[in-house]
Amino acid sequence: MSEPPPPNPFDPPKPPAYGPPQPPAYGQPPAYGQPQPPAYGQPPAYGQPQPPAYGQPPEYPVPAYGQPSFAPPKTSNGLAIAALVVALVGLLGCWFPFFGVVLPAVALGLGIAGLVRSRKIGSGKGMAISALIVGAVALVVAIAISVYVLRFVDCFKPGMTQQQQQTCTEDKIRGG
Repeated sequence: MSEPPPPNPFDPPKPPAYGPPQPPAYGQPPAYGQPQPPAYGQPPAYGQPQPPAYGQPPEYPVPAYGQPSFAPPKTSNGLAIAALVVALVGLLGCWFPFFGVVLPAVALGLGIAGLVRSRKIGSGKGMAISALIVGAVALVVAIAISVYVLRFVDCFKPGMTQQQQQTCTEDKIRGG
């Protein structure tokens, strides 16, 4: 008998005998809805829980759609924010006679409304109180400047000399 020819070095290697598991033979499919175990090395089917990897902490359940996964943030108090902004702008503008009274007065109104609302919703109380304080200070300064200007406005009429203006101002300061 003749001996078989030596193997060709360019032939693909033969698969090992211990290879991957063979898929089941064709036959009766499993009943509808029955889970099938995944093949070795294959990820589980969509929607099936995946076992945690070695050393990994377990995953926590994801909340259902529409349920918040954390506490909802507190609602902000828009009136208190507006009052504080208007009060700060009013503090800058209170140096203008007569017109400087308007913004601090608006800030006081918004601050009171913001304080009332803060009791209902539970936020913005500090901002509303700050707006009231800043608005009150700005209103006092604006009124003082307006009164001062009203008191001395007749000393600066057109046609008055500088000496007349100075004499009128000194008289007003002395109370005359």
